[in-house]
Amino acid sequence: MNGRIFLCEAKHLNTSGGEQDKQIAELIEVISLKEQNKNTTYVAFLDGSYSNVLLGIGDGGDKLTTQRKEIKKYLLHNPNNFWVNTAGFEALISDLNRI
Repeated sequence: MNGRIFLCEAKHLNTSGGEQDKQIAELIEVISLKEQNKNTTYVAFLDGSYSNVLLGIGDGGDKLTTQRKEIKKYLLHNPNNFWVNTAGFEALISDLNRI
């Protein structure tokens, strides 16, 4: 993989709530990271039904809207980083295997 380093934080969530919000905040923090070394990629992997809610386009209230905005902001600022659900993680690994 040409010297690339992938650091992944994985969570499994099926519902929203206080503890889940803390875990989402931790994943958002992961994709906010940026190294001087351009070969480092951070991957936030959220598995479970709440991943589909978070990645969806439906209304979910202020907290969900804020989380979505933060995710988009950090991914735009850090194009080497990824936020993936199960299907996205499988696609990422598949793409890496082709390199």
